[in-house]
Amino acid sequence: MVVERLGDTMVTVQLGTDRILELNDTAARLVELLGEGKSTGEAADVIASEYDAPLAEVVANIESTVAQLVEEKILEPVTG
Repeated sequence: MVVERLGDTMVTVQLGTDRILELNDTAARLVELLGEGKSTGEAADVIASEYDAPLAEVVANIESTVAQLVEEKILEPVTG
């Protein structure tokens, strides 16, 4: 998996299949924050602040986005 930011867009390329997925702004920001080592809760706080959005709505969106990104094998679940 390769994740690249190309200007305002973040794309992922699955090397085995050459499948390309373009992430929207908030999903890209979430991937960046998680890549920095932030938890999903910390990422939700940052995104809610940056987008001036209700925290409960951001948390719900992050949960569904993370599930989709795990399914697409962009993120790996962390256990423990």
